[in-house]
Amino acid sequence: MISFFAENYDDWRFSLVRQEYNRQITEKGKIQIKKIFSPVKRYSYLVGKNEPNNTAKSQLAPLLLNRNKLSIDEIEKAFSLEKLTKEFFEKYKYLCFKITDELKYLRKMNTNIDKDFNKHFLKEIDFAKKFMGQIIFLYFIQKKGWMGATR
Repeated sequence: MISFFAENYDDWRFSLVRQEYNRQITEKGKIQIKKIFSPVKRYSYLVGKNEPNNTAKSQLAPLLLNRNKLSIDEIEKAFSLEKLTKEFFEKYKYLCFKITDELKYLRKMNTNIDKDFNKHFLKEIDFAKKFMGQIIFLYFIQKKGWMGATR
């Protein structure tokens, strides 16, 4: 595990860097370690005063509270964001379908909305996906501080 930081910055990077090794027993019975030629894996969290730390906390806190010995695989799993990416995608997909259902309901209840969708050949799911994409884009530029708002 490595911590990357710089003076005069409130944020820093906490990383796990892993290189694969293989232990083999030689003909003479000695243990020999061989490096497996694979790309070095680096997992990181950007943490600090100006960064949201919820993901790092939720992933790493259970390791700190664990009274048993930890394996390198358990530590790597805590740094791996694949689980969170899947969770994000599932919530994103749920919201897209929820918006789609609401739009279908609105079209039934309001003939002006229905006419506008028909006039522009709009499908509810396409509208929902574009809408969600715009919200995520706005979140991104707000987080970067490009909208004049603080985090």
